[in-house]
Amino acid sequence: MKTIILLIFSLVILSGCSKNVAVPEAENETKNGQVTSAKDAKAFATIRYTGSFEDGGFGWVLQMTDQVFEVPINLEKDFMVEGMDVYVVYGYTDKEVHCKCREPRWYVEIVDIQKASRYGEGNE
Repeated sequence: MKTIILLIFSLVILSGCSKNVAVPEAENETKNGQVTSAKDAKAFATIRYTGSFEDGGFGWVLQMTDQVFEVPINLEKDFMVEGMDVYVVYGYTDKEVHCKCREPRWYVEIVDIQKASRYGEGNE
């Protein structure tokens, strides 16, 4: 049963690959490797574990909608909880995610993250 659920979730994730919008490196200003430009994105997301890269997953991801997700490079261990709702501020990096996606996909760097309710504000 776990295999079927993982397979279905992986198909949903892979279908979302083409939904990612690449942001060229030149548009992001960084300070000590952290994205600081006005191009930072803010969103409510759900933390999901999609499986290891070796098994065709993306590890821990920020799932924005059923078909849109981002792959963070710096998700803290306290937030590696399946199904946790968060409010996140992030920016795109110049590091490409190696996947079999139709379009290039870029890792995101989390600037700020808080536990949140999908229907409320970020919690401290």
